Amino acid sequence: MLLWVEKLPSHRKGQTFALYIALYTAGRFVFENMRSDPAHELAGLRINAWVSIALFLISVAWFVWLARRPAEPDPTPAGWSIA
Repeated sequence: MLLWVEKLPSHRKGQTFALYIALYTAGRFVFENMRSDPAHELAGLRINAWVSIALFLISVAWFVWLARRPAEPDPTPAGWSIA
């Protein structure tokens, strides 16, 4: 999925990393809720699950923010190529 998103024409620099963090924390949330060992809880969820939720929301906001930023101009002068 990450490689597919990276090949999209509207892809911006940094979006792949933000998406990776979002997907990782979503999976981590699922695994944390599967655990049955005792742990500190806050409002019925483990602290680790709350951290996963927070990082997921931050990374999704970062992904959207990167998508809405104006495109950066190409620093290579016209007619030049980087080999």
